[in-house]
Amino acid sequence: MGKSTLAKMLLTRKGISYIPADLLTHAVNDTYPDLGLRKNGWDSIPDKFFPLLKNILLGIKFYEAGFTVEGDSFFPSHAKELMKEIEMKCCFLGTSNINLKDIRGHSFYDWVGTRPEKEQQELPGWIIEKSNMFKEDCEKYGITYFDMAIEREKTLEAAYDFLIS
Repeated sequence: MGKSTLAKMLLTRKGISYIPADLLTHAVNDTYPDLGLRKNGWDSIPDKFFPLLKNILLGIKFYEAGFTVEGDSFFPSHAKELMKEIEMKCCFLGTSNINLKDIRGHSFYDWVGTRPEKEQQELPGWIIEKSNMFKEDCEKYGITYFDMAIEREKTLEAAYDFLIS
């Protein structure tokens, strides 16, 4: 939670454009459903999507000096691999505590309301579970992780400061 907000902070304050990785995964899946990008749920997306994302980013670095990739369509292991080829700063955002009201309140559009009621009720637990996975992987790969459940606004500012320093 907070990925889009942080990307928009970088855009408005520093003019650093961003690529919403989720938009790319939807575009690829809708255009080429035979690739099966979303076939087995979210857990399968990052590994299937990363080769495409990597090629896009390796190409963009020749045209754009600074940009942000925002989304949850890649893992810390992917970021670590990219760091070998692209000079970049990287952080991941997650949360150790969230409820449905907070998810809706921090979203730019109501993506939650399009889901079945049972899935909506399970969403906070799923986000916390995935956040814990990202946190563990960040520790494993030496990548900075920010917990958005702890003073959200201050944490967003800390993530922003980390990325621009």
